[in-house]
Amino acid sequence: MRNKSIILPKDKFDLETCKNLYKLSDKQFIEVSSELLTWLQDGNWVIFPEIVKLFIAKQDIAMDEISKVFNTNNVIWQYWILSELYPRLTAKNKMLINKQLEKCFNKLSLKEEKDEDDMNVIELLHFILNKKYKNDENMIKNNKIFKFDKNRNIPYSLHDSRVKDIKFHNKTLTLKVDSIFEYINGEEKIYKGRICFKDCDIDLCDILIFNKTLGKGRFTGKSFYLEEFMDKYKDAEFEIITEGYFGNSTTYMGWLWEKDKVPVSAIMYIWNSGDMEYLIEEENI
Repeated sequence: MRNKSIILPKDKFDLETCKNLYKLSDKQFIEVSSELLTWLQDGNWVIFPEIVKLFIAKQDIAMDEISKVFNTNNVIWQYWILSELYPRLTAKNKMLINKQLEKCFNKLSLKEEKDEDDMNVIELLHFILNKKYKNDENMIKNNKIFKFDKNRNIPYSLHDSRVKDIKFHNKTLTLKVDSIFEYINGEEKIYKGRICFKDCDIDLCDILIFNKTLGKGRFTGKSFYLEEFMDKYKDAEFEIITEGYFGNSTTYMGWLWEKDKVPVSAIMYIWNSGDMEYLIEEENI
């Protein structure tokens, strides 16, 4: 096809071009389907929902391209396909790619070192294929979910915990932390886990980053929307020192760590109207 660039979205905000994609003939769609599918690599892109709708409408002629995603090593892309497109496929089309999903599941299961993105895809495939994944303690069946009541004392603390990763999807903000401390009868246990803020308004979440660790003397700082922070500080870790909860607001104060840099003070503000959940994974020690 000539002039593909005219047909394809220019960027993740190009909703106007997306509207015209529904006018493509089946032959034209097949010729650009591989390029269009790449726009399903991030569910936070503005045009993502429109591309999903397009592939739902054209699914009968798109299954070959969709299945190829599970031959790649891009687990984030696979996650978005599994969570947002696969559930909307017909039963017949699901069956067409289930063998490819099983190969993907087996491949990821054999990885010696799995990160959170790998585990997210494994968990989705586990439920889709009804597999029993016995060899990993991180499986969701071994996790504990604790709903946090801000009006009551709870046995968990995030003091000295480090936020290793932040994700936002389907109005849920998730903080992956290296330590969740539990205190019962004078005994301390330490777990890995995630903190999930349901019905989070990401536009009301932000973070203040200072030029030093706060104490005496002058200081300066910058304020970032949390989404902006997630993009600019992907490799940084936020160490929580104090935590505060009031109404729909959560405040974490602590230090921001970047590689080969002295830590600086930071304050993170989170706003959500839904539940706050602790997803407790395996015990660290």
